[in-house]
Parts: sequence; structure tokens; C-alpha cells
Amino acid sequence: MNNTEDLEELSAQASPTHPFATYYSLAKERISEDSLAQLRSDLLSLATELGFPNESTRDARREFDQRAAPILDGKNMNLIPAEAADREVWNFLTLILLPDLAKWRYPNPNKDPRYNRWLGDARNVFRKLWWRQVVLGTELNSALGEDEAVSIMERTTLAGQAPLARAMARAAVTVAQEYPDLPRSQFARFSAVLVRAQNPLYDFSGLSETELNHHVLNTYRLGASRFQTRNSLGGKN
Repeated sequence: MNNTEDLEELSAQASPTHPFATYYSLAKERISEDSLAQLRSDLLSLATELGFPNESTRDARREFDQRAAPILDGKNMNLIPAEAADREVWNFLTLILLPDLAKWRYPNPNKDPRYNRWLGDARNVFRKLWWRQVVLGTELNSALGEDEAVSIMERTTLAGQAPLARAMARAAVTVAQEYPDLPRSQFARFSAVLVRAQNPLYDFSGLSETELNHHVLNTYRLGASRFQTRNSLGGKN
């Protein structure tokens, strides 16, 4: 069976309900099957526009991530942080409602049954997009490449401080414009490491937004300068 046939089979199995689905016993409202079906329809339409069910390209994956994020944070989900912290929410969305899109975005070529992009933990295909949207917002999220976003959002000590994460995203975009000849993803990772090294030493929460943006921007500029020097000397990144 080729990959397209796999995706077609998963599409046929996708469902907005499951006999083992559970709900919070004290919840006043439950998400409706219609809302889940609409969420699936919106994401499927986006993926189809980008080539689904054919094999996804790097550009298609990047665009899917950027455009899917606000859909996941839209009215059909209406998640609160406590719900989004529950891995079973994302297990259901990924394995029951959207299994074909999960496989299209992250094919899991080694057929790993514990593949972290499909299970509901922090690196889950849809959970990470929801979190990026909530923390960064549409404008910043759409301005970042995948590797740049990963360098910020998949480090919990950074992404757990939303103002810091936004300051890093702004700095990554600004410094990329100032150093157009540097590979964005590589110097962004390098600079993110510098910020992370400062984390135990600085109380970022005590800075105003202006102070935080200024400090992080200077750190990224320092990172870009050091990265440029290492490159010119033939150092490893």
C-alpha cells in the first residue's frame, strides 16, 4: 500500500466521535460533533489546497503549520489552557478526528508506535500549532520559519514565558533582516541558546515589554555577530 492509499484509508476512518471518548464530569458544555466535523473540514480543505493526499513538500508543510494554527485556536475548538494541557485531548484530535492529516504532515517513516508527533504530548503535530498561536499570535507565527519557531516553542523554559517567547520571535525576524546573508534557522537556534543560558540569571518577568524586547534583540544581534564570526573562521555551528 502506498502513502496515498494509507491516507485515503485513514480519511475513511476519521470520525468526530469515538465509543471510548470521555468528557469532564463537571463540564457545563461539551464540544459538539458538528464543531469537530467543521474543524476537520476546515483543516482538510487547507491541506487539500496544499497538495493532500500527495506527499507534502517542505513549503506545503510550512504553510500548513502557519495557516492551521489560527484554525486550531478558532471558535470550533475554543480550548482553555487547562484543556489544552490534557494529552488525551490531542490524542483524540490526532488519532481519531485527524489521523490522515497527522500522517500527511508527519509521515512517521519508521512506523514508530510511540511517535511523539502523533501522541498527545508537547511535540504533537496539532498541540504545538495551537500553542504557537496562543503564545505568538498570527502575525509573529506567520513570520517565522519552522526551525525558528522550534528553537523557541519546543524549549519549555522559553515558551513557558509568553512575553519572552514573543520577544524572541520579534528579534529573530528583525535580525534576519539585518543579516540577510546568514542562514536564518541556524543563527536563530544559536541565538536562542544564548537566551536560554541567561534564563537562570535574569528575572525576565520583572522587565517591561519594551525592556524585554530591547534585551532580547541585543542578545540576538550578539548571536548573529558571533555566528557570522564562527562561519568566517570555519567553525562548526
